[in-house]
Parts: sequence; structure tokens; C-alpha cells
Amino acid sequence: MNPGTDLKPDAVDVDHLFCEAFELLGKLISTPSFSREEAGTADVLEAFFAKNKIKTSRVGNNVWATNKHFAEGKPTILLCSHHD
Repeated sequence: MNPGTDLKPDAVDVDHLFCEAFELLGKLISTPSFSREEAGTADVLEAFFAKNKIKTSRVGNNVWATNKHFAEGKPTILLCSHHD
């Protein structure tokens, strides 16, 4: 926490998150990823998640992440889309 700011120690830095998301989107868009040829964008996603200490799984070009509260016995939602 910086002295003289209204931020709480655990406050989310929205500007930082925006910059990270913008940079990730730029990398995804600039990486060729035709259907069934998404290995490059899958690599980009895995690197992004690893950098942010988010657990991932991967089969082929399919990458998925689970949050720290994931439990196999609980209901799960899987969002499936083209990477970019």
C-alpha cells in the first residue's frame, strides 16, 4: 500500500489488470491460429497463466484453467471458444 492513497492492501489494481489483458489480447491476435492450428495461441495462454501462477491443463491445443477454489465434486462451467 502506498502512503497517501485510498487503496486497501488487497484492493484490485484495475489499471494493471487492464494492461495485462490488453497485452494478452495483442499477443493472441498477432499469433496465427487457424482452426485446428492453435498451438501458438495455446502456448501464449499457458505462458500467461503460468506467469500469474494459475494452474492449467492442456490436451493438444485445448487449454483450461481452474481457480484456487476448484473441487472436482462441485459443479463446473467450461467455456469453450477460439483463443482470440
